[in-house]
Amino acid sequence: MISKIFFTLLFSLLSLSCTKKDFTQAECETLSMKKFKGHHRESHQFDNYCKQYKIHYSQKRCKTALNQLILGANLEKLQKAHGLDIAECFTKNDLKKFGPKGSL
Repeated sequence: MISKIFFTLLFSLLSLSCTKKDFTQAECETLSMKKFKGHHRESHQFDNYCKQYKIHYSQKRCKTALNQLILGANLEKLQKAHGLDIAECFTKNDLKKFGPKGSL
């Protein structure tokens, strides 16, 4: 029993110590959009490991796109203006509440 607890704790510590510290530009783009949606872990990772990149899907771009969605812009128009992955800045609730009917 004690050995099971020991191995469980050891495995947990090893998992925590093996966190990724090198992110690609694409991974940082994804982290930026998740940060905008309020994901704490991804926000922390973005802040600590993505400073060297110029981010296309920045917090400002996501906020602008969300405001446009709220004001009635359709997703296709937003994708043309901001890029194909702009929908990743929005939560399912954002799309359900402000997107066109049947978008989910």
